[in-house]
Amino acid sequence: MPRRWRDVAERAAKAVFSADDVCEAVTHALRKDARGLPVEAVREVLGAAGQGYLFAEDRLAEIEALRLGCRGSALGNAFIDCAIEAVGDG
Repeated sequence: MPRRWRDVAERAAKAVFSADDVCEAVTHALRKDARGLPVEAVREVLGAAGQGYLFAEDRLAEIEALRLGCRGSALGNAFIDCAIEAVGDG
């Protein structure tokens, strides 16, 4: 477990820390984790860069390929799952 998440767990487990302290630690940990998300790559695949894909299957394959860069990241994989669901919803 990365140090930032150990800090969250420690603050949550000890009564000496307030809810604001825990919230601050969670916010910090999520921001650090979010830095590694392939946001720009997903944006390009979804057509935000001006070029779209003709078939949804092509988009799905491109997005799925981005999963390799998110190995071990629950947040990264959840982000990719949401992008895949968005493609499926049209």
